[in-house]
Amino acid sequence: MEILSARGIFVISDECYLRFVYPPHEVFSAAVCQLSCAAVSVSPVLFQDLRDDWMAPRICAGAARMDQGVLNVQDIQQQPKPIAQYAAAEALNGPQDSVATMLAEYQARRAWMLDALKDVPGFTCNEPEGAFYVFPKVAGCLKKLKSSAEFAEKLLEEEQTVVTDGAGFGSEGYVRISYATSMAQLRKA
Repeated sequence: MEILSARGIFVISDECYLRFVYPPHEVFSAAVCQLSCAAVSVSPVLFQDLRDDWMAPRICAGAARMDQGVLNVQDIQQQPKPIAQYAAAEALNGPQDSVATMLAEYQARRAWMLDALKDVPGFTCNEPEGAFYVFPKVAGCLKKLKSSAEFAEKLLEEEQTVVTDGAGFGSEGYVRISYATSMAQLRKA
């Protein structure tokens, strides 16, 4: 952030996984930086509940940047539903103990997923510091396949298991696997 600030570069930070950082790692938010450059944090308030239809966007920025109209909120296509607005207010102002419970559950799922993947020939996977995805390298499985996209397609066709091709994240030879589901579903997959 210091380098960007020194160059006067405006930063928009997508912080939808802000509450999904596993200890001992620490949360970093561009919105709390006290730098001369503008740092704007955009995140859904209710993302931790994983209900797309209840998401309520939250934008954090200094008053000067908001007043200058740097943020163009036309991209927020629709206003959140009233129930999502009430839920967002409660999520921000209410008790936060459910967040720790949820994070512990995701840590357990992450541990299970990493343990399951270590036995898959051709897979290597680092432990994620946050969110609810693992991003294994599957290059060792691509001998007959041309890409991780082909791997993802073959896995869907043959095992009815969905993974996301890593090339879309700039990482050919990797796939993204979500563990934002129940342990029963993970074991089944």
